[in-house]
Amino acid sequence: MGIKINKGIFSGAIFTVFGLGYLIASAYIPTLTLLKTLGADFMPRIYGFIMLFLGIAQLSIEFKKAISQQAADNPDSRTAVKRMQKEDKLNILYTFLAIFLYVVLMKYLGFILSSVFYFIAQAIILTPAGVKKKYVLFTLIGVTASLFAFFLFRNVFHINLPTGRIF
Repeated sequence: MGIKINKGIFSGAIFTVFGLGYLIASAYIPTLTLLKTLGADFMPRIYGFIMLFLGIAQLSIEFKKAISQQAADNPDSRTAVKRMQKEDKLNILYTFLAIFLYVVLMKYLGFILSSVFYFIAQAIILTPAGVKKKYVLFTLIGVTASLFAFFLFRNVFHINLPTGRIF
């Protein structure tokens, strides 16, 4: 009882392979280092990472769909599938609420603090029911990712992010 290869799995695999190829090819683009600006290889690398991410996401979605389809064929697991679908709908609602609060709080807390709170909230929302939530890990990753993004935008891209009234 294996997973049947459908169009979605095939297209996800192709997109992943092309994304990897695009990334490898972008590594060979010659760049001038005379100016401290982004080189000619910057956007192709971004596109390669996006293609790779989307391909992996497509594969993940299609594999989950195929597994849930196999589970749906089993009469005992139909109630579990319905419960998971209800939890997914609630998670989407909570995600939109978290994004709304993130945008509103950014004016008062600034980019760094609001991003930390948003990351923690989103990690809690996306943690499956029945799995222990690791709040310390969520906080550490949220602080690290927010500071990294802030300094990347400020020092590399020279884009000022909101500082807020508090921080």
